[in-house]
Amino acid sequence: MVEKVILHIGLHKTGTTSVQHYLRDTVDRLRREHDIAVYKPILHLRNGYVANEVGIAIARPGVFDAFPEHLVSAELRENFDKQAWYARIRDWMAELCETDPAHTLLVSGENISWLRTPEEAARLRAMFPVPDDAIEIVLCLRDTDSWWVSYCNQMTKLSLTGTPGHNSQWHLDRDGWLTDFDGLIAALRTAFPTITLIEYGDAMVATFMEAIGHPVDLDREIRENRSGARRPLLRRIRHAIVRGLSGTMVQRIWRRVTGRAGDRP
Repeated sequence: MVEKVILHIGLHKTGTTSVQHYLRDTVDRLRREHDIAVYKPILHLRNGYVANEVGIAIARPGVFDAFPEHLVSAELRENFDKQAWYARIRDWMAELCETDPAHTLLVSGENISWLRTPEEAARLRAMFPVPDDAIEIVLCLRDTDSWWVSYCNQMTKLSLTGTPGHNSQWHLDRDGWLTDFDGLIAALRTAFPTITLIEYGDAMVATFMEAIGHPVDLDREIRENRSGARRPLLRRIRHAIVRGLSGTMVQRIWRRVTGRAGDRP
């Protein structure tokens, strides 16, 4: 039976994918040597251990106003019931905590870091049937300017831009809610007494594992999902325009020009 939950919630573009790939590759050893079970979600992405479904379940209206095809199926996008989805994830989490023999459940999903309200934090807290002092939030912060550039690059690269709603995670406004990291921390503190903050750097897997009390000695860390790689000139120009303006209108025009105007439900 699970007695402790470690909740790794991002931010995006702070080495979360590298951490998640490490968890995937060492899932058996983590269970065997450290009594840690890594949460495997209902929605399986490429590495199979990304709990984006938790972020979807708790998010306030507008954050997920369009579902990318690589995240959920067409059927789910068309028939999505937020309350039913939340109940399903909460019940699944409760079942895991009740039946898994591991002492600790480790959940990693950067979409969770899109919460900004006490109500979202409360919904997140209610997912885990363990005492308050048995939940540890691990949050990695990064310089706002470099984070925003990297995030815009990633969203644009994946064609996840152009939604007009102000609350959308694809509304790329430099001074909007996405860069309100203090608001994120404040909301989390309303529901969770233990928040571990780590700084972004070159060795995020080692930094994360040390933060949760299980340091590792890695000769070489493989960094996944980089957004800073050299790209074709036209794409770099597009990124520069998106970063230079609020983003929403530019991306709406982009979708219209490229025939993607009907992508949003």
